[in-house]
Amino acid sequence: MSAGIGNDEPTPALKNYWEEVDQDLVVLPSLTFDAEELNKISGVINYEERLLYHILHLTHPATRVIYITSMPLDSEVINYYISLLPSSLSHKDLSRRLQFFSVHDPSGHCLAQKLLRRPRLLQRIKGIIRPSRARLQVYRRTMFEKRVAEELGLKLEAATPEEMKWGTKSGSRKAFREAHVPHPMGTYQAAQSVEALVEAIGEVLVHYPGVKKGMVKLDESFAGMGNALVDLSEAAELLHGSSNSNYHLDSSLRNAIGRALESMTFESKDECWTRFQSGIQSIGAIFEIFVPQQDGQTTPSAQGYISEDGQVTILSTHEQVMDGRHYDGCRFPANSAYSAGLIRYASEVGQVLAKHGVAGHFGVDFMATPPSANSKSNEHSLHALEINLRATGTTFPLMSLLLLNHTSLDTTSPAQLKTKHYITTDHFGSEALKTFTPGDVPDILSRSPYKWSHKTQTGVVLYMIGGVAEFGRFGAMFAGDTLEECKVMMKGLMQIFEDEAEKWNQEAEDVPEDSFSVLVGSVVEASGA
Repeated sequence: MSAGIGNDEPTPALKNYWEEVDQDLVVLPSLTFDAEELNKISGVINYEERLLYHILHLTHPATRVIYITSMPLDSEVINYYISLLPSSLSHKDLSRRLQFFSVHDPSGHCLAQKLLRRPRLLQRIKGIIRPSRARLQVYRRTMFEKRVAEELGLKLEAATPEEMKWGTKSGSRKAFREAHVPHPMGTYQAAQSVEALVEAIGEVLVHYPGVKKGMVKLDESFAGMGNALVDLSEAAELLHGSSNSNYHLDSSLRNAIGRALESMTFESKDECWTRFQSGIQSIGAIFEIFVPQQDGQTTPSAQGYISEDGQVTILSTHEQVMDGRHYDGCRFPANSAYSAGLIRYASEVGQVLAKHGVAGHFGVDFMATPPSANSKSNEHSLHALEINLRATGTTFPLMSLLLLNHTSLDTTSPAQLKTKHYITTDHFGSEALKTFTPGDVPDILSRSPYKWSHKTQTGVVLYMIGGVAEFGRFGAMFAGDTLEECKVMMKGLMQIFEDEAEKWNQEAEDVPEDSFSVLVGSVVEASGA
């Protein structure tokens, strides 16, 4: 990283951020995505807590962390992460090296925009950082994050619009094609209207006339919420046995595809055709052939990092835990039956991205299908599905364990962690857990046999606990020596929380649901008397 803008102080070469021991980490967890897409995710503001693992960098006595959020974080959330640090670190020292800033704005705009609208706050932050030793840590690199970096006197190689396209659904497919990585057949250009999408789908169907299902994906979406399953049985029936190459002149085929789009099954329960149609016009959408589901099919992913000089490091492989067809959590590591293939394909994709100037974290999602009974090969088939040009849901557990294990990454292979397995979920809990506040969650964990152990490098690490009172759920990572040990922890901790919730919910049973009607009734009764 070069010197800050307007700063002539010589800048020592920085290592990758997880290896550096003397740095100022300015963490800006801005979810810079389309606002309509983010609004589909319950409690999206709590995702700003996902980068709190950077606090674990404070193990290094010369490192400082400056964390920026939309709203102030609960002090108990902060104290929990501090509790994961070595006990030898003094609170006085930590209070000097860990600082939080909030823009006090819960609106739906991305955090980077909200911060830019508060230049005085930006100046306060700029006044405490060391430009020559500072990094801006973000979810993804857009022009908003770049503008923040410029205001802070830092350099952030934000993705240009040309580079950003590689993180879209259409850009992902183009990268797969260029890298010669297997992926579902479909379109490579985002359609900006329903009519264009109908034509594009028709073109694919003519080449693959037996296709009866497909996926329509908004070109930029988050956690699978912009995806929809389309049933093309009627269109396939029209094409059955036909060699009509002038399909676009066939109104019956176009009408059949149009009807199929209007009756799609959406991943987001709050989505509807009217809103999705608006998304097509504003964001664009691609179509790809549905990969048939079969027993043993999984959705693994591989994570990588591209340095500023274009070096590609594959960090890890995971099995994604899906809720329907959108992300809920992950398991580490991915199945050894195909993990080598994931690493190879992700590396090839990373090389394409690096060639086009992309830098920072990236992830590639795959579909792994086991060989069929009559297959000549005993290997899984892998299909690349999409690229995420950002820190993903798998970044938190991996980087947390690197810091908790005091482990470095071997740049030629995935991370060799002392912890052999882990499972994470973004939605641990139930409605019953709404009785708890954020401070209750680490307190209950600390009195269980599952709290994190520095000695064994196993146990539970919490994240995104700020929304527990509203949603009854929070994030949790279960790390153990075996996958079975992780599952036992997960089941055991759920039982502990449910038992604790039942006890306190019984205490709250006499609290009326509608206090206003009770109050009015009391007033009426009193006045009648």
